[in-house]
Amino acid sequence: MNKLQRILVIVLAAQLALTALVFWPRTSTGSGQPLLANFTADQVVKLSVSGAAGEQVSLEKVGDGWVVSGTDGFAAETSRIEAALEKLVEAKRSRQAANTAETHKRLQVAEDAYLRRVALSLADGSQQVVYIGSSPATQAAHARVEGEDAVFLVSNLTANDFSALPSGWIDTLYLDLSAADPQSLAVTNANGTFELNKDESGNWKFSGRQPGEELQATRITSLVTALTQLRMSAPVGTSVKPEYGLDNPQAVAEITALQDGAAQTYTVRVGAQDPASGEYYALVEGKPYVVRITAATAQSLTVLKREDFVRELPTATAPVYP
Repeated sequence: MNKLQRILVIVLAAQLALTALVFWPRTSTGSGQPLLANFTADQVVKLSVSGAAGEQVSLEKVGDGWVVSGTDGFAAETSRIEAALEKLVEAKRSRQAANTAETHKRLQVAEDAYLRRVALSLADGSQQVVYIGSSPATQAAHARVEGEDAVFLVSNLTANDFSALPSGWIDTLYLDLSAADPQSLAVTNANGTFELNKDESGNWKFSGRQPGEELQATRITSLVTALTQLRMSAPVGTSVKPEYGLDNPQAVAEITALQDGAAQTYTVRVGAQDPASGEYYALVEGKPYVVRITAATAQSLTVLKREDFVRELPTATAPVYP
Protein backbone atom coordinates (compact mmCIF):
# COMPACT_ATOMS: atom_id res chain seq x y z
CA MET A 1 0.00 0.00 0.00
CA ASN A 2 1.54 3.30 -1.05
CA LYS A 3 1.39 6.58 0.83
CA LEU A 4 -1.61 7.94 -1.13
CA GLN A 5 -3.62 4.81 -0.49
CA ARG A 6 -2.85 5.00 3.24
CA ILE A 7 -4.05 8.60 3.33
CA LEU A 8 -7.30 7.69 1.53
CA VAL A 9 -7.94 4.84 3.96
CA ILE A 10 -7.42 7.17 6.92
CA VAL A 11 -9.79 9.78 5.42
CA LEU A 12 -12.45 7.13 4.75
CA ALA A 13 -12.17 5.78 8.28
CA ALA A 14 -12.56 9.28 9.68
CA GLN A 15 -15.69 9.87 7.55
CA LEU A 16 -17.24 6.61 8.73
CA ALA A 17 -16.51 7.47 12.34
CA LEU A 18 -18.08 10.91 11.92
CA THR A 19 -21.16 9.39 10.29
CA ALA A 20 -21.54 6.92 13.15
CA LEU A 21 -21.16 9.72 15.67
CA VAL A 22 -23.92 11.78 14.05
CA PHE A 23 -26.43 9.11 13.06
CA TRP A 24 -26.00 6.17 15.41
CA PRO A 25 -28.80 5.98 18.00
CA ARG A 26 -27.38 6.71 21.43
CA THR A 27 -28.55 7.12 24.94
CA SER A 28 -29.67 10.70 25.33
CA THR A 29 -28.39 13.02 28.01
CA GLY A 30 -32.08 13.36 28.88
CA SER A 31 -32.44 9.59 29.17
CA GLY A 32 -35.79 8.58 30.60
CA GLN A 33 -37.23 12.08 30.28
CA PRO A 34 -40.64 12.33 28.56
CA LEU A 35 -40.71 13.33 24.91
CA LEU A 36 -43.26 16.01 25.83
CA ALA A 37 -42.46 17.72 29.10
CA ASN A 38 -45.27 18.11 31.65
CA PHE A 39 -47.77 16.55 29.25
CA THR A 40 -50.86 14.60 30.27
CA ALA A 41 -53.63 13.28 28.03
CA ASP A 42 -56.40 15.11 29.89
CA GLN A 43 -54.87 18.45 28.84
CA VAL A 44 -55.75 17.83 25.17
CA VAL A 45 -58.93 19.46 23.86
CA LYS A 46 -58.22 19.05 20.15
CA LEU A 47 -56.16 16.57 18.17
CA SER A 48 -55.23 17.25 14.53
CA VAL A 49 -53.35 14.67 12.47
CA SER A 50 -51.86 15.25 9.01
CA GLY A 51 -50.49 12.53 6.75
CA ALA A 52 -47.78 12.34 4.12
CA ALA A 53 -50.24 12.51 1.21
CA GLY A 54 -51.99 15.65 2.48
CA GLU A 55 -54.83 13.87 4.27
CA GLN A 56 -55.95 15.41 7.54
CA VAL A 57 -58.42 14.83 10.35
CA SER A 58 -59.26 16.89 13.43
CA LEU A 59 -60.96 15.66 16.58
CA GLU A 60 -62.41 17.82 19.34
CA LYS A 61 -63.23 17.04 22.94
CA VAL A 62 -66.83 17.71 23.88
CA GLY A 63 -67.70 16.95 27.49
CA ASP A 64 -66.37 13.50 28.30
CA GLY A 65 -66.33 12.43 24.65
CA TRP A 66 -64.81 13.32 21.31
CA VAL A 67 -66.27 14.32 17.93
CA VAL A 68 -64.92 14.64 14.41
CA SER A 69 -64.44 18.33 13.66
CA GLY A 70 -66.66 19.87 10.98
CA THR A 71 -69.23 17.07 10.95
CA ASP A 72 -72.00 18.53 13.12
CA GLY A 73 -70.85 16.50 16.09
CA PHE A 74 -70.31 13.00 14.71
CA ALA A 75 -68.98 10.89 17.59
CA ALA A 76 -65.42 9.59 17.52
CA GLU A 77 -64.37 6.55 19.55
CA THR A 78 -63.00 7.97 22.79
CA SER A 79 -61.11 4.78 23.66
CA ARG A 80 -59.05 4.97 20.45
CA ILE A 81 -58.11 8.60 21.09
CA GLU A 82 -57.20 8.00 24.71
CA ALA A 83 -55.02 5.01 23.76
CA ALA A 84 -53.15 7.05 21.15
CA LEU A 85 -52.59 10.01 23.49
CA GLU A 86 -51.31 7.68 26.18
CA LYS A 87 -48.56 6.54 23.79
CA LEU A 88 -47.35 10.14 23.61
CA VAL A 89 -47.51 10.45 27.40
CA GLU A 90 -45.30 7.35 27.71
CA ALA A 91 -42.87 8.37 24.93
CA LYS A 92 -39.33 8.88 26.25
CA ARG A 93 -36.16 10.65 25.10
CA SER A 94 -34.07 7.56 25.85
CA ARG A 95 -32.57 6.87 22.42
CA GLN A 96 -31.43 9.84 20.38
CA ALA A 97 -31.20 8.98 16.69
CA ALA A 98 -29.98 12.32 15.35
CA ASN A 99 -29.44 15.89 16.43
CA THR A 100 -29.16 17.93 13.24
CA ALA A 101 -31.81 19.52 11.01
CA GLU A 102 -30.20 17.87 7.96
CA THR A 103 -31.42 14.45 9.15
CA HIS A 104 -35.08 15.36 9.45
CA LYS A 105 -36.16 14.57 5.90
CA ARG A 106 -34.29 11.29 5.85
CA LEU A 107 -35.99 10.21 9.05
CA GLN A 108 -39.34 11.62 7.82
CA VAL A 109 -39.80 14.07 10.67
CA ALA A 110 -39.27 17.33 8.76
CA GLU A 111 -41.88 20.09 8.67
CA ASP A 112 -42.44 19.43 4.97
CA ALA A 113 -41.64 15.70 4.87
CA TYR A 114 -43.22 13.53 7.55
CA LEU A 115 -45.38 10.46 7.97
CA ARG A 116 -47.54 12.12 10.62
CA ARG A 117 -47.81 15.60 12.04
CA VAL A 118 -49.67 15.43 15.33
CA ALA A 119 -50.88 18.77 16.68
CA LEU A 120 -52.15 18.80 20.25
CA SER A 121 -54.22 21.80 21.34
CA LEU A 122 -54.21 22.08 25.13
CA ALA A 123 -56.77 23.47 27.54
CA ASP A 124 -54.48 26.39 28.46
CA GLY A 125 -54.45 27.60 24.84
CA SER A 126 -50.97 26.30 24.03
CA GLN A 127 -50.07 23.76 21.36
CA GLN A 128 -47.60 20.91 21.12
CA VAL A 129 -46.62 19.40 17.75
CA VAL A 130 -44.92 16.05 17.28
CA TYR A 131 -43.63 14.64 13.99
CA ILE A 132 -43.69 10.85 13.71
CA GLY A 133 -41.48 9.37 11.02
CA SER A 134 -39.89 6.16 9.82
CA SER A 135 -39.93 2.92 11.80
CA PRO A 136 -36.55 1.16 11.77
CA ALA A 137 -37.85 -1.46 14.19
CA THR A 138 -41.17 -3.10 15.05
CA GLN A 139 -43.31 -0.90 17.28
CA ALA A 140 -40.79 1.96 17.27
CA ALA A 141 -40.54 5.17 15.28
CA HIS A 142 -38.46 8.28 14.92
CA ALA A 143 -40.13 11.25 16.59
CA ARG A 144 -39.33 14.93 16.88
CA VAL A 145 -40.93 17.75 18.81
CA GLU A 146 -41.49 20.85 16.69
CA GLY A 147 -38.89 23.52 17.34
CA GLU A 148 -36.17 21.01 18.24
CA ASP A 149 -33.45 19.45 16.08
CA ALA A 150 -33.11 16.28 18.15
CA VAL A 151 -34.79 13.14 16.82
CA PHE A 152 -35.53 10.22 19.13
CA LEU A 153 -36.25 6.58 18.44
CA VAL A 154 -39.38 6.02 20.53
CA SER A 155 -40.63 2.59 21.53
CA ASN A 156 -44.29 1.55 21.39
CA LEU A 157 -45.13 4.28 18.88
CA THR A 158 -45.61 4.30 15.10
CA ALA A 159 -47.33 6.51 12.54
CA ASN A 160 -50.15 3.96 12.38
CA ASP A 161 -51.13 4.89 15.93
CA PHE A 162 -52.28 8.29 14.62
CA SER A 163 -54.47 7.84 11.57
CA ALA A 164 -54.80 10.88 9.34
CA LEU A 165 -58.23 9.67 8.16
CA PRO A 166 -61.59 9.93 9.96
CA SER A 167 -62.09 6.19 9.53
CA GLY A 168 -59.22 5.57 11.93
CA TRP A 169 -61.12 7.17 14.80
CA ILE A 170 -64.78 6.20 14.32
CA ASP A 171 -67.06 3.20 14.03
CA THR A 172 -67.34 3.01 10.24
CA LEU A 173 -70.43 0.79 10.18
CA TYR A 174 -73.15 3.05 8.76
CA LEU A 175 -75.96 0.56 8.11
CA ASP A 176 -75.91 -2.71 10.01
CA LEU A 177 -78.47 -5.34 9.02
CA SER A 178 -76.21 -8.27 9.84
CA ALA A 179 -78.69 -9.55 12.42
CA ALA A 180 -81.64 -9.12 10.04
CA ASP A 181 -82.87 -11.39 7.26
CA PRO A 182 -82.86 -9.54 3.92
CA GLN A 183 -85.81 -10.50 1.73
CA SER A 184 -85.56 -8.26 -1.30
CA LEU A 185 -83.29 -5.76 -2.98
CA ALA A 186 -84.00 -3.29 -5.77
CA VAL A 187 -81.27 -1.12 -7.31
CA THR A 188 -82.03 1.71 -9.72
CA ASN A 189 -79.35 3.51 -11.72
CA ALA A 190 -78.77 4.80 -15.25
CA ASN A 191 -78.83 1.22 -16.56
CA GLY A 192 -82.31 0.46 -15.23
CA THR A 193 -83.94 -1.14 -12.20
CA PHE A 194 -82.78 -4.56 -11.00
CA GLU A 195 -84.78 -6.60 -8.49
CA LEU A 196 -83.79 -9.55 -6.32
CA ASN A 197 -86.18 -11.53 -4.13
CA LYS A 198 -85.73 -14.53 -1.85
CA ASP A 199 -87.83 -17.62 -2.47
CA GLU A 200 -89.27 -19.87 0.22
CA SER A 201 -86.01 -21.82 0.34
CA GLY A 202 -84.01 -18.70 1.08
CA ASN A 203 -82.39 -18.51 -2.38
CA TRP A 204 -82.10 -15.27 -4.31
CA LYS A 205 -84.09 -14.93 -7.53
CA PHE A 206 -83.49 -12.27 -10.20
CA SER A 207 -86.68 -10.98 -11.75
CA GLY A 208 -85.02 -10.36 -15.12
CA ARG A 209 -83.60 -13.85 -15.57
CA GLN A 210 -84.33 -15.45 -18.94
CA PRO A 211 -84.30 -19.10 -20.05
CA GLY A 212 -80.76 -20.26 -20.73
CA GLU A 213 -79.28 -17.98 -18.05
CA GLU A 214 -77.88 -18.69 -14.60
CA LEU A 215 -77.46 -16.41 -11.61
CA GLN A 216 -74.12 -14.82 -10.76
CA ALA A 217 -74.51 -16.12 -7.21
CA THR A 218 -71.16 -14.91 -5.87
CA ARG A 219 -71.69 -11.36 -7.14
CA ILE A 220 -75.20 -11.24 -5.72
CA THR A 221 -74.00 -12.39 -2.31
CA SER A 222 -71.22 -9.78 -2.32
CA LEU A 223 -73.66 -7.02 -3.26
CA VAL A 224 -76.16 -7.96 -0.54
CA THR A 225 -73.41 -8.23 2.07
CA ALA A 226 -71.96 -4.82 1.16
CA LEU A 227 -75.36 -3.17 1.53
CA THR A 228 -76.47 -4.92 4.71
CA GLN A 229 -73.13 -4.01 6.32
CA LEU A 230 -72.56 -0.66 4.64
CA ARG A 231 -69.41 1.10 5.80
CA MET A 232 -68.50 4.76 5.52
CA SER A 233 -65.05 6.20 4.97
CA ALA A 234 -65.94 9.52 6.61
CA PRO A 235 -68.93 11.34 8.12
CA VAL A 236 -69.87 14.58 6.37
CA GLY A 237 -72.63 16.29 8.36
CA THR A 238 -76.36 16.57 8.96
CA SER A 239 -77.13 18.98 6.09
CA VAL A 240 -77.98 17.62 2.63
CA LYS A 241 -76.28 20.17 0.38
CA PRO A 242 -76.94 20.42 -3.38
CA GLU A 243 -73.33 19.58 -4.25
CA TYR A 244 -73.75 16.16 -2.64
CA GLY A 245 -76.04 15.13 -5.52
CA LEU A 246 -78.41 13.24 -3.21
CA ASP A 247 -81.57 14.89 -4.54
CA ASN A 248 -80.80 13.42 -7.96
CA PRO A 249 -78.77 10.35 -6.98
CA GLN A 250 -76.70 8.21 -9.31
CA ALA A 251 -78.10 5.10 -7.66
CA VAL A 252 -80.84 4.16 -5.21
CA ALA A 253 -80.92 0.82 -3.41
CA GLU A 254 -83.96 -0.38 -1.45
CA ILE A 255 -83.44 -3.29 0.93
CA THR A 256 -86.30 -4.98 2.73
CA ALA A 257 -85.31 -7.11 5.70
CA LEU A 258 -87.07 -8.99 8.48
CA GLN A 259 -86.20 -7.83 11.99
CA ASP A 260 -87.99 -9.41 14.94
CA GLY A 261 -90.53 -10.81 12.51
CA ALA A 262 -91.40 -7.44 10.98
CA ALA A 263 -90.41 -6.27 7.50
CA GLN A 264 -88.64 -2.93 7.21
CA THR A 265 -87.32 -1.19 4.12
CA TYR A 266 -84.10 0.82 4.06
CA THR A 267 -83.25 3.19 1.22
CA VAL A 268 -79.65 4.04 0.31
CA ARG A 269 -78.94 6.97 -2.00
CA VAL A 270 -75.57 7.40 -3.72
CA GLY A 271 -74.86 10.92 -4.91
CA ALA A 272 -72.01 12.83 -6.49
CA GLN A 273 -68.34 12.01 -6.35
CA ASP A 274 -66.29 14.20 -4.06
CA PRO A 275 -63.53 15.65 -6.26
CA ALA A 276 -61.04 15.95 -3.40
CA SER A 277 -61.19 12.38 -2.07
CA GLY A 278 -62.61 10.52 -5.06
CA GLU A 279 -65.25 9.05 -2.73
CA TYR A 280 -69.03 9.37 -3.09
CA TYR A 281 -71.65 11.01 -0.92
CA ALA A 282 -74.28 8.66 0.45
CA LEU A 283 -77.31 8.78 2.70
CA VAL A 284 -79.49 6.13 4.26
CA GLU A 285 -82.93 7.69 4.53
CA GLY A 286 -83.83 8.19 8.17
CA LYS A 287 -80.19 8.44 9.27
CA PRO A 288 -79.09 11.85 10.57
CA TYR A 289 -75.71 11.96 8.83
CA VAL A 290 -74.60 12.22 5.24
CA VAL A 291 -71.40 10.21 4.77
CA ARG A 292 -68.78 9.39 2.19
CA ILE A 293 -68.31 5.84 0.96
CA THR A 294 -65.45 4.41 -1.07
CA ALA A 295 -65.53 4.60 -4.86
CA ALA A 296 -65.56 0.80 -5.04
CA THR A 297 -68.67 0.56 -2.86
CA ALA A 298 -70.45 3.37 -4.68
CA GLN A 299 -69.67 2.05 -8.14
CA SER A 300 -70.94 -1.41 -7.22
CA LEU A 301 -74.32 0.38 -7.36
CA THR A 302 -73.90 3.24 -9.83
CA VAL A 303 -72.55 1.12 -12.71
CA LEU A 304 -74.48 -2.06 -11.86
CA LYS A 305 -75.91 -3.73 -14.97
CA ARG A 306 -77.94 -6.79 -15.88
CA GLU A 307 -74.87 -8.85 -16.70
CA ASP A 308 -73.77 -8.55 -13.07
CA PHE A 309 -76.76 -10.68 -12.06
CA VAL A 310 -76.99 -13.33 -14.76
CA ARG A 311 -74.91 -14.97 -17.46
CA GLU A 312 -75.61 -17.36 -20.27
CA LEU A 313 -75.39 -21.03 -19.46
CA PRO A 314 -72.39 -22.63 -21.14
CA THR A 315 -73.30 -24.41 -24.36
CA ALA A 316 -72.50 -28.09 -24.35
CA THR A 317 -70.04 -29.05 -27.07
CA ALA A 318 -70.52 -32.42 -28.70
CA PRO A 319 -67.45 -34.65 -28.57
CA VAL A 320 -65.51 -35.03 -31.80
CA TYR A 321 -64.57 -38.58 -32.71
CA PRO A 322 -61.85 -39.44 -35.17
